[in-house]
Amino acid sequence: MSKEAQEAVFLCLPCGDPCVLVFDMLVSHFPHELAKVISGGQLEPANLTFAAEAMGQCKDDDLVRNTLIPLLRHDEAIVREGAIYGLENHKNSDVSAVLSWMAQNDPSPCIRDLATE
Repeated sequence: MSKEAQEAVFLCLPCGDPCVLVFDMLVSHFPHELAKVISGGQLEPANLTFAAEAMGQCKDDDLVRNTLIPLLRHDEAIVREGAIYGLENHKNSDVSAVLSWMAQNDPSPCIRDLATE
């Protein structure tokens, strides 16, 4: 993460734990840095979900898709849920195809329902 992004995150982290506020700030000012955080494999599932949802606010469709499509295969249903919400405004034929498959095959009934919407 760039030094500028690290300083901004530090200012948003009074307790040292990531939170929705940090992810929202990153996507607004450092979307590529948020993409790196999401792809880095260091976030716990709950935080990864919040980060994925925040990533959906990014205006760069390709960055959002490249970052979140891999999360649609995550072991944790909560992470897949966040990725679906994050991709909501960034759908293309690739996203639609994965969601269609998930609607039929995801092991979680909640995710199957969400992928259908």
